[in-house]
Parts: sequence; structure tokens; C-alpha cells
Amino acid sequence: MATGIDPILAECWAEYPRLKAAGAAYSALVRLAEITNVLDHRDTAIRLSRKWKLTVGGTQIADAMCGRAIAEAMKNVSRLRRMLTIGTTQAAAKRNWGAPIQVVLAREYLVTDPDQT
Repeated sequence: MATGIDPILAECWAEYPRLKAAGAAYSALVRLAEITNVLDHRDTAIRLSRKWKLTVGGTQIADAMCGRAIAEAMKNVSRLRRMLTIGTTQAAAKRNWGAPIQVVLAREYLVTDPDQT
């Protein structure tokens, strides 16, 4: 029976192709980013870290998938803004929604060099 962080990373990895096949580009890329985040912020064994960096780093992410992920993220932000105005006396137009939202592509955070720590 596997213990530690490896089964959790394996679960995230298993979700990636399922979500991608279902057309949930944003959620699929989040799974890859979760793996990378764990590797960046957790003291993992070198063997384990190298295994997952090679696995995630070898993943090809098409520009079309990134575009779909950005569109999904922007749609979610728009929905959140609408939800935050429900039940308020202040109209949404008067709120300061003009702040720019920066969407950073997950592939900019994915590890491509397995020796990079």
C-alpha cells in the first residue's frame, strides 16, 4: 500500500485525462498545476519529485486547450461577480469591477526541466 504524497499526486494525474476528455480544460490544467505546486512547496523525496516532474513536464498542452481554459476562467469570474451583487442595494454598475483580471496560463508554471527545483 502506497503512503505519503505519491497517491495524492497520482489521483490528480488520473483526473487530468478524464477532465480533458470531458472538455473541462480549466479543471484539467488545475490538476497539473496542483501537482507542480505540491512539488514546489513540499519537501518530497528526490526520486518521487523527479518522477512527477518528468510526468507533468512531458505533458503537451495545446494552445486551443489554453484558450478554452482561459474562457472557462473568465466565465467563472463573471458568474462570481453576478453572485456578489445578489441581495445588495448597490448596483453592479456602480461597483469597482474595472480592476483587470490577469489569467496566467498553467503551462507557465509546469516544470519542464526535471532537475529544476
